[in-house]
Amino acid sequence: MFRCRVGRQGLDWGVTTPLERSIKRLVHAPVHTWFAACPPGFEAVLHTEIGAGRIVPGGVEFEGKLEAGYRANLWLRSATRIFLRLSTFKASHPADFIKHAGRIRWDVFAPAGVHPKAVSHQSRLGPDTLQHLAGDGPGIGEAMLLVRAEDDIVTLSLDTSGENLHRRGYRLATSRAPIRENLAAGILLWAGYTGCEPFLDPMCGSGTFPIEAMLIAENRAPGRYRAFAFQQWPSFREGVWRYLLKQADELVRPAPQPIFARDINGGAIHVTRDNAARAGVSPIIERMDFLKAPPPADQGLVVINPPYGKRIAGPGLDLAAYEGWRSVVLSTTERPSTRHLTFPHGGLTVTAYS
Repeated sequence: MFRCRVGRQGLDWGVTTPLERSIKRLVHAPVHTWFAACPPGFEAVLHTEIGAGRIVPGGVEFEGKLEAGYRANLWLRSATRIFLRLSTFKASHPADFIKHAGRIRWDVFAPAGVHPKAVSHQSRLGPDTLQHLAGDGPGIGEAMLLVRAEDDIVTLSLDTSGENLHRRGYRLATSRAPIRENLAAGILLWAGYTGCEPFLDPMCGSGTFPIEAMLIAENRAPGRYRAFAFQQWPSFREGVWRYLLKQADELVRPAPQPIFARDINGGAIHVTRDNAARAGVSPIIERMDFLKAPPPADQGLVVINPPYGKRIAGPGLDLAAYEGWRSVVLSTTERPSTRHLTFPHGGLTVTAYS
């Protein structure tokens, strides 16, 4: 059983204490291993987004100092959470786990304790045993510790994000079965969208696709207006974080091409307007019927996310009017396509066809 006992949420850098020296040596100075988790199927998308590291089950591992973890939380669009790898060791018996976990300086990382989440696969230490060994005292403000055992190799990873990264903070109102923000962004990145062509979502629902498209087109950091777990760590470098936010603000640009959000439902249009306003973006929002309205431009990218199971989502979707446009169609049924991306969503298996 192990706990960290640091209750302070910041340090007075004018005074050097033994704890502060340990934080500088163990947290600020080293190059760490980070794990960016993502939805199943999006590992290659996330790897391209990071531009470094290696794909592992469930995400991407990459190297970097503390600032790299801050940047990942602030900028990554398709990720779910960012973890700091604390330790990897072999453990086939509880005593092995206790020995290795006891070597970690928990006081320099977590602010008040850890709340473990254990996963075990083909290991002699099962998830219940790991959960017990790591301690299972949930509490407000505690950091989530991911304890993963694979073939008796245990990896301890500390969550740096807090709430899932898809929670950008703008989507307070939703339509039925809305797609998560990081899924929408990941699909746009998979489709090669950069903002340099017109974009249309003709069935926009709560506006997630056009809003994420505008965040990409205007080069806005998706995590700019939310808080993260690492801000409560004893090692938090507020000056570095303020610099990264200032830098993010300076990188914002006007969208090179127009972004259109359309829907036949007036309620969806109202929700999209509210969410876009909270996100600080201004797509062109129009109440129109996809089956009757003409394309808003001669070419661009159209992403269609129709109600799953409806006739329009099947292979008979007519895109003849969109000749010259690139298209992505989300569906739970098979469509003719040369390229596709499959992922779980809302209890269903959904495929994006390009």
